[in-house]
Amino acid sequence: MTQTAAPDVVEPKARPSIRRAVRILSEDKVALASVVFVVVVVLSAVFAPWIAPYSPSDISLTDRLLPPVWSDGGGWSHVLGTDALGRDVLSRIVFGARNSLLIGVSVVVIAGAFGTVVGLIAGYRGGRADAILMRLADAQLAFPGLLLVILIISVLGPSIPIIIVVIAVYGWMIFARLVRGNVLQLREDLYIRAAVMAGCGPIRLMRRHLLPNLVSPIMTQAMLELARVILVEASLSYLGLGIQPPNVSWGLMVAENQAYLREGWWTVFFPGLILVFTIVALNLIASWLRVRSDPQQQQLIAARRRMNAEAKAGEK
Repeated sequence: MTQTAAPDVVEPKARPSIRRAVRILSEDKVALASVVFVVVVVLSAVFAPWIAPYSPSDISLTDRLLPPVWSDGGGWSHVLGTDALGRDVLSRIVFGARNSLLIGVSVVVIAGAFGTVVGLIAGYRGGRADAILMRLADAQLAFPGLLLVILIISVLGPSIPIIIVVIAVYGWMIFARLVRGNVLQLREDLYIRAAVMAGCGPIRLMRRHLLPNLVSPIMTQAMLELARVILVEASLSYLGLGIQPPNVSWGLMVAENQAYLREGWWTVFFPGLILVFTIVALNLIASWLRVRSDPQQQQLIAARRRMNAEAKAGEK
């Protein structure tokens, strides 16, 4: 009777509530600022048609290279100025976020889902299945990633679906190796052995017991991969192999306006700045998630807090 009930008794740790997550996040001001910035970027991308003051493709040669509002000759009609074709820089940045995030999130979801399944199978099954899947991942990792992506897109032609698929095909190995390593450790835990002895099947075991304990490392890696994919997309667009006009992305804005850097520095500076801030914010969020999910780091943080509390008590 005890063995039969084991799979239902031994459950993964409950995920914290949203209120508790916000309270924990507020303890790290840098992580909180990063999350707020990313949320603002995401909301701007989602509601771009209502937020952007102009269409990103509206051309007005009479308004070309207008400076930002705080510079001489600038005005509130174009807060961040205009580019060489008179297009509003702020509107193009907002709409550019849509394509950058669309590609980034799509790649992470596809590569993360496929890599997680492969890692679960390789780590749990072991043996020949593990050897074949990991050797396949190692062989693909041996190729230079960005060069391979550039080569394939050059042959197939640049389009958003092709960019998503090509980058996702190259990125699944990172998730697979991460999940496999964690599964190799988790399958030796007592509650996993108890579930196996109680007759828990492989699919149920991976879905109910292994996968919930992999959420934190997968989310951390997803943030890192999202930053990497956004940078890859910007690089491809800068080289002319990514987003194509009349669509817009941050990398394409830099490429289109680099010839006007002296006369209109703002046309390159602001899209480059938002790109840097987004990548840095995603990396900071990933670092915070890694620290929060690491028991050793949590013990160090708790010990540091106790020492600070004792020091303050001693001063009083």
